[in-house]
Amino acid sequence: MTPPVSAITTRALALFEAARARPGAPQDLPGRLFVVDVERQTATLIQDRAAVGSWPVSTALKGIGGEENSFKTPPGWHRIDRKIGAGAEAGTVFSSREPTGERWQGETCETDLILTRILTLDGLEDGVNRGPGCDSRERYIYIHGSNHEEHIGRPASCGCVRMSNADVTALFDAAQEGDLILIAPSRAGTSPSCRRAVFTMRGSALRHERPRPVSGDEGRTRERQRPRLRPG
Repeated sequence: MTPPVSAITTRALALFEAARARPGAPQDLPGRLFVVDVERQTATLIQDRAAVGSWPVSTALKGIGGEENSFKTPPGWHRIDRKIGAGAEAGTVFSSREPTGERWQGETCETDLILTRILTLDGLEDGVNRGPGCDSRERYIYIHGSNHEEHIGRPASCGCVRMSNADVTALFDAAQEGDLILIAPSRAGTSPSCRRAVFTMRGSALRHERPRPVSGDEGRTRERQRPRLRPG
């Protein structure tokens, strides 16, 4: 059962208030804020103090942490660095943040593919998700579409925030480069559960840049083995 919008708003605002003491936190609630709730495995967009969109996600199977090669999802304050994939077909496969010309169409594939849309994240907390040995951007931590949609709603990723391909498109269209994202860790002793709520969003533009070589937790995992998929 979907919680009412008021409950989703209250939850996200409470997580914001709890994170205000973290380094990199804004002094005041920004006009637009994405909150990734690790405990409930959701991503919520707060705009003008109200939830206007909320989607189920999948954070790391190994938990929360910023250490390089930990295969964990980094906690804390981030901003959306780049939006990649505007207009791509659902299931478009990306490698090194560029479309490969292949398209996933439901084939069984154990490899963790990056599909449909990518939002790259830049950490804002030195020593936590920014800087040597823990830098979210250098670890290639993304929000992206996944070929493991059956796992969305529970921790299963290699460090990124996975979403279904339909939902990542909706979030992508709602997001703007520079938007703040808070990845709020679970409280001790609680277990994640999926609370789904989806709202209609408006789109925004994409700025393309040249790719960098892939490395880091997620990048090395995907680049070791490229599956054979159908042409896009």
